[in-house]
Amino acid sequence: MNFNKEMDNYNKKYDEELNKTGLFWAFDRKQFDENKTNKDAPDSEYATIGDGGYIHKSNLEKFNHFFKVIEPKLKENFVRKIKIEDLIEYELINYEAYLIEDYTLVCIKIKSFYPDMDIKDITKLVKKIYDSNINKAIAEKENIDI
Repeated sequence: MNFNKEMDNYNKKYDEELNKTGLFWAFDRKQFDENKTNKDAPDSEYATIGDGGYIHKSNLEKFNHFFKVIEPKLKENFVRKIKIEDLIEYELINYEAYLIEDYTLVCIKIKSFYPDMDIKDITKLVKKIYDSNINKAIAEKENIDI
């Protein structure tokens, strides 16, 4: 099992499936006009999902289906191929937990991949890995001869 390869495969499949919903991103008027899926539709026929994401209202059913059915299956298949510890390591870096000194969002993200796992157990495991990595970094720094 190669975690990075599995993560790349997961992200690729995720993006492929999400793109089928008609979701697009726009951060200014020009991008909105260029990226909208139904070029002749008035702006009122588009819904925003926040953070610069838009979707034509006729695609909302596809969009909702993605998050209710497709995404959980993708996550389920992904977690079968990886170790939870590797995912935690990845998300601690992805969420910059060491920089902001907070791993709360990582716990929430891991819970989204392991919905049947108790959040308390997830939090204990994330904290254990976080603390271990912090202690390793401190030990390495103390061993550096300046």
